[in-house]
Amino acid sequence: MLVESNRIFVTWLASIAAPDTDDMSFDVGGFNSLSTWRADVVVLDLREFPCSDDLLRARAAVDAPVLVLCDAVSLESIAPRLADQDGFSLYDEPPYAMLERIRRLHRRALPRRDRLTGLLDRRYFMRQLEEAMGNASRENPRSLVMVDLDHFRAINDEHGHACGDHILIGTARCVEASVPASAVVARIGGEEIGILVEMGHQQASSLAAQVLENLRAEPIAGVEVTASAGSATAAEPMDARKVYRRCDEALYAAKANGRNRTVHFEDLERTALCEKRDLTLEGFQNRTRVITERAAEVIARSGRRLMEELRSEADLDVLTGLFSRRYLDRQLAAQFEVAAQGGNALTVALMDVDHFGRVNKEFGWPSGDRILADIAQRVRSHVRESDWVARYGGEEICLVMHGTITEADTVLRRLHSSIAQQPFTTTTGEAVAVTVSIGATACSDLDDNVGMFMERVSQRLLLAKRGGRNRVVTD
Repeated sequence: MLVESNRIFVTWLASIAAPDTDDMSFDVGGFNSLSTWRADVVVLDLREFPCSDDLLRARAAVDAPVLVLCDAVSLESIAPRLADQDGFSLYDEPPYAMLERIRRLHRRALPRRDRLTGLLDRRYFMRQLEEAMGNASRENPRSLVMVDLDHFRAINDEHGHACGDHILIGTARCVEASVPASAVVARIGGEEIGILVEMGHQQASSLAAQVLENLRAEPIAGVEVTASAGSATAAEPMDARKVYRRCDEALYAAKANGRNRTVHFEDLERTALCEKRDLTLEGFQNRTRVITERAAEVIARSGRRLMEELRSEADLDVLTGLFSRRYLDRQLAAQFEVAAQGGNALTVALMDVDHFGRVNKEFGWPSGDRILADIAQRVRSHVRESDWVARYGGEEICLVMHGTITEADTVLRRLHSSIAQQPFTTTTGEAVAVTVSIGATACSDLDDNVGMFMERVSQRLLLAKRGGRNRVVTD
């Protein structure tokens, strides 16, 4: 059955019984033609298969994203074996929930853009890379080129992150203007851009050299910029991860040999063979050299700047002892995906200390730091064992709570009362009354991504503050 819903074409498997037989023996060959159908999403119902292994064999024959319909017990064995682009829906879920999952799978499969540079994002690029390298041949070779800005961290430190962002945007535009229209260009890392092209070794090397020359030709945002590039080519079907590792190896060789240059993996391999050098050992040495240089650059930028950088990369916030913002961003994204796929309910709250600037002005920064650390301790003592807390920024604290908004509301109101009713102490022993504003909401099907979810949480906090502060606002 082919269904069109909001221009999303869905193929729904109606039956897998072999014709002219009484049993339910499964033949995956019948699905070989499925990938030629015009389907954005394929729905596979476990009830139509003799067993989960047969369903998974059918999934392997399908190119489009797959939504699996199954029961909660079967999900435990099926979910780990699904592709990243797939999803699932339980039998007892309402139809609108399943439709929303289909829409989400469709959106996820569409090309996504990096918000800063406007280039394609890494996830989409890696899917394109996998497909392209699987279709490579001598007649139609495919190449991967990685371009990485040299000393970008030093640029950020010297000129500021705003300037660094402008340089990334300018670099993206320069790369796009330097490559063929058919090339796939994406931001695959912080200052790293990937280029996927249908061309061979020599052409890929020439293209990489041209990109670097164009970047050198004119300053971006008033800063002279250079980059290093690595490239690798497949002239036969090859695992995308292998091509990626080869390209990465070539990029490290370019950086280890002085930066501002391009290296192709085949040239690297040929030189190693001719000089009877161990390519694996040489690759390790190149990585070690680059990492050592980067470490030396960081150490050279010592003092306060170094401490701030090290703190931002740590999982714990030094002042409050809570988890850091970096840890929050990483872990919350993972827990959001689990909740969005029908896992445990997830509620997030943002707490802001009311008029904290006045505390700092009246009692001094050391007292402000001490009070903030004591507030963090009180928060930790009031949340449940399954919850965790991170410093969101400044005097804002984020509480990640497993369970419904109703369950979280009870915890948050108890915490709010505790902070308001028990004063804190300055470094000189003075008692200071402190209040907080809290906004919270639960993850729902309205949230396409963790950014949208956190925006709704932030709106609840704004309502609390606009309502007069010193209150809790939940759904």
